Amino acid sequence: MPATLLRFLLLFALLLLGYASAHAQTPAERPTATVTGFGDPEPMDPRYAQAAELKELKTQLQTLLQAYDQLVMRYNAQNAQLQQLERQQTTSPANRVRALRTPPVASGSY
Repeated sequence: MPATLLRFLLLFALLLLGYASAHAQTPAERPTATVTGFGDPEPMDPRYAQAAELKELKTQLQTLLQAYDQLVMRYNAQNAQLQQLERQQTTSPANRVRALRTPPVASGSY
């Protein structure tokens, strides 16, 4: 019985130590953003914090839209170039040099 109790207490202590170290590595639930930037502990007004977050989201959305527009333009240019190449191949086949085939070997020449 004492060995079981000792084992339980040891495992429980290890569990608590593991939880404490894992919890210490997680980011803070509510980071304290400073108003003046000099390290004062006063949190920002939620209205201004939401406005700042909204502005950041708008700039990220604008950046994503510009990147998407560039991708669409690049896709359209590549698609037009591919269609042009396909049209050129169907109208005038490439100057291909056919490989000279060796004549079949006659069966009696062995």
